[in-house]
Amino acid sequence: MAAESDTPREIAVGDEIADDVMDVVQLRGQVTKRSSVRPKVEKAVWRCLRCGVPQPPISQGLGRLVEPAQSICCERKTANYRLDRDESEWVDWMKVRLQEPPDDLSTGAAESTDLYLLEDLARMDIESGQRVTVTATYKPMPDKGRTVWRKAFEVLDIEVEDDSMTTPEDDAHEEALSQLRSMDDPIPMLAEACVPHHQGDDHLKEALLLQLVGGADVEGEAGKTYRGTMHVALIGDPGTGKSNFGEAIRRLSPRGAKASGNDGISAAGLTAAITQDGFSDAEYTITAGAVPKASGGVLFVDELDSAGTSEQHALLEAMEDGKITVEKGGQNATLKADTAIWAAANPDDGHFHGDDPAIAQSSMYSPLLTRFDLIFCPRERTDEESIEAVGAHVLDSWDVAARQDADVEVDDDLLEDVEADVAEATLRQYVAEAQSYTPTFANDEVKRALRVWYVDTKTSLISREREGERALPVTPRSLHDIVRLASASARARHSDTIEMRDAARATRLKTQMFRSCGLDPGEDVVVETDENGEAVISTATPTAAILEAVEELKFGAEYGAPREEVVAKVVEDADVSADEADSTIEDMLAAETLDEIGDGRLTA
Repeated sequence: MAAESDTPREIAVGDEIADDVMDVVQLRGQVTKRSSVRPKVEKAVWRCLRCGVPQPPISQGLGRLVEPAQSICCERKTANYRLDRDESEWVDWMKVRLQEPPDDLSTGAAESTDLYLLEDLARMDIESGQRVTVTATYKPMPDKGRTVWRKAFEVLDIEVEDDSMTTPEDDAHEEALSQLRSMDDPIPMLAEACVPHHQGDDHLKEALLLQLVGGADVEGEAGKTYRGTMHVALIGDPGTGKSNFGEAIRRLSPRGAKASGNDGISAAGLTAAITQDGFSDAEYTITAGAVPKASGGVLFVDELDSAGTSEQHALLEAMEDGKITVEKGGQNATLKADTAIWAAANPDDGHFHGDDPAIAQSSMYSPLLTRFDLIFCPRERTDEESIEAVGAHVLDSWDVAARQDADVEVDDDLLEDVEADVAEATLRQYVAEAQSYTPTFANDEVKRALRVWYVDTKTSLISREREGERALPVTPRSLHDIVRLASASARARHSDTIEMRDAARATRLKTQMFRSCGLDPGEDVVVETDENGEAVISTATPTAAILEAVEELKFGAEYGAPREEVVAKVVEDADVSADEADSTIEDMLAAETLDEIGDGRLTA
């Protein structure tokens, strides 16, 4: 046994050795299983069956019950005893399995070990999937009389780690960080740094950065919570870089993990399970799946289309509510699953074909699609200019990597074309700082921009759906999507306010999403500068003018704006014909972005 020390030795899970036996050590890992809380005999009082006299209390360890060597009353070594439950001392007990965190693994299978929590520690709110730092005594347990014992630790203290990304302290990047902080809009540079070796697709890089930063989690006074965690899906042709993006965000996330539909992953493997598996003598144990294990980070789900409907359905609760609930045999558990999902999938036939909308060529579980803030459908590049650009970028990237590996000088121009302007460590620290911001709307005009986009898009897609196109549903959930995107944009600028530029970025990405899916959401909502130098929104459709007219005219002699007066005002203000204004009102009524309350009166 090693010499005693005031400071516990820090060891990785699986690195404990014989010299650590009965020493206090410190481990960091992720909880993968836990038993229920059960009573454990701490000091056993036995009674001799022959004379009934209680024996002196005997302290009990973690293994089998220890009986007296001989009876104090009749001095018989072969006496039989019974446990006096009333006189014995009991403590709460729970067993936990600790595993190396996924982000600490290099190659090979993850090491694991068992922990035993007693008394107050056993009553702590420890759940599968949590990351913990443990101070414990290494107490191996006998294994059926063998000379090789089972690894076990008796926990002295346990600290549950915060899910948020910690800010690394690195003075070497302070100058670069100061430059980024002082920039008016560093998002394009940061986005390029996320996936520097992928040529083009700036909107996908922007989406990846915003997911990495995330929107702000908001909780109102009435207890209503609004999640900031974002979800992104790429449904695209092979060779379009879907996996490159997934691997990039897994690498950059503080808690990145990966699951694949091709690996036969189950619904329980994604979420959680309550099982009877021999982990402990307890009736049930709770095992965390891939989603709660990555809580506080990003789970890259590759080949999601290969997973079955039940597996895709299992993601719904986690994506919407940030938690997973499981129940079996009267046991139930709720696991935190504040996990962003980045999913990659293929079209039904492996490739997109024809002029059919891309989203119509995917049979992914429809309710799951509505949980993604952004869905993009990248197609194989077929124009010569794009093919040339991709080929040149791939060759230059390989050339730079080979020269650096061989310690050969790399031309500055070549290096500039391939490597990002922001170092990865600097990017990580900047993102960590961004996540401390909780921005609010700068003014009502910003909120109006988001509302106009919602009304425009919903009205446009509903009218086209009547003409036979299949559309992704545009619901109030879509409005939450763009609020999260705008919030993430403001945070990525280290801003306390969501400004018009953030609304423009959010609506642009969401509009690009619909177009990428093969749907036409109508004209863009554009941010312009008015005569006073203020940022305002502009749209080619009269929906914004209709909304303003309804709001202005609805408080008359009777509640609701008279339809004829709305049409007349829109014709005057928006320079459109009466027929066009009336037709747009019909589309808005069909899309339920306007209501008609009798006698031709309108409300919004």
